[in-house]
Amino acid sequence: MAGQYGVEFTITVEASVSPLSGMHLCFRAPNRASVREFHRTALVAYGRDDRGPGVPPQYHPDHYAAFVLNPDGHHIEAVATRRRKP
Repeated sequence: MAGQYGVEFTITVEASVSPLSGMHLCFRAPNRASVREFHRTALVAYGRDDRGPGVPPQYHPDHYAAFVLNPDGHHIEAVATRRRKP
């Protein structure tokens, strides 16, 4: 769903060479603190770390995200992106 500020929720099927595969769910977070809280809370709730909060090198510098694997092996991401000035 593309809103005024870009994509707010996505589901994709991951093609992976590792044994883990599944869906990639991405949720838009309102800010970087929320991304950090998502990651911390997910690990407490039995998620596994897939990449801690930060700017992934393959993404643009405004893409601040954290990734976890849920107990079923699905990739869950929270991302806060800064709006670019026109």
